[in-house]
Amino acid sequence: MSDGLRRWRRLTIAAVVTMAVLGTTLWQGGLLPAPWPVGVAVTVVAGLALVLAVWTLVQNLDLLTPASWFGPQDLEVPPSRPGLDARLARLRRHLRDTVERDDRPDAMQELLRELAADRLAARGVDLDADPQAAEALMHPSLTRYLAHSPQDTRPRNRRELADVVGRIEEL
Repeated sequence: MSDGLRRWRRLTIAAVVTMAVLGTTLWQGGLLPAPWPVGVAVTVVAGLALVLAVWTLVQNLDLLTPASWFGPQDLEVPPSRPGLDARLARLRRHLRDTVERDDRPDAMQELLRELAADRLAARGVDLDADPQAAEALMHPSLTRYLAHSPQDTRPRNRRELADVVGRIEEL
């Protein structure tokens, strides 16, 4: 028996089994049209469509690429790109996600808090150990932003983030 004939035989068996299962399921659920010839025709067409879709996918597996469902923190910049700092790429990705996406938490608040803490530490003030001294050096809008960690995933205002970055640079 030739390879092509074997393949068609397998496809025919798969189609018949699929149509039998599909027809039984639709019949039990009361979803087939009333006259039985129409119900059989619907089952045959739906079964053939399903079998052909699966067969097409199997024939073209080499063209399919797997989906990647990793968050932005799991992505790394490949080392083969010289001159691109992974920290800057991560910062750019966090900034984009913070102002454009509504399905991810705000990663910029934590990063900006670290930057502010570093700037304050350079001036001899510890943000966590001495919050009153830190507040005295910071602008009130920066203090408000750093004090309240966002609990939702709504996109952040670009102007607010620009203001916060400017206030950190003033430190």
